Amino acid sequence: MCFHIKEDMARVCGICSKRFPIKNLLVEHLRTHSNDGRIPCGQCDKSFMWYQDLLNHERSSHLKEKPYPCKLCDKSFQTQKSLRFHSYRHSGEKPYLCDVCGKDFRQPTAMKQHRLKHFKDELRKSGII
Repeated sequence: MCFHIKEDMARVCGICSKRFPIKNLLVEHLRTHSNDGRIPCGQCDKSFMWYQDLLNHERSSHLKEKPYPCKLCDKSFQTQKSLRFHSYRHSGEKPYLCDVCGKDFRQPTAMKQHRLKHFKDELRKSGII
């Protein structure tokens, strides 16, 4: 039915402006603008495997939207993940633990960077570097 209703063609390709009645058709169409099957951003050179990742990219990078407000302060965030990491500041929680020394971190990237220091220390001790 929605193929026949032109007013329902609300999903628009950001690259060629072609319209689609349902999201899945738009997603499949977006892949045609790329040789590797990834979905290209219509505003920059980045591309994504998943449509939701493209939407998150557009909202944060091009629209500068911050739709995830903190309930405890006046800050807002571009992704739910960023809000979750921020909420650890309020709770004091540090859920990411170094498996070598037990030091705790709010973000997995900080823990991974810390963990690399142990690895480099081991390489130095063994004379490899």
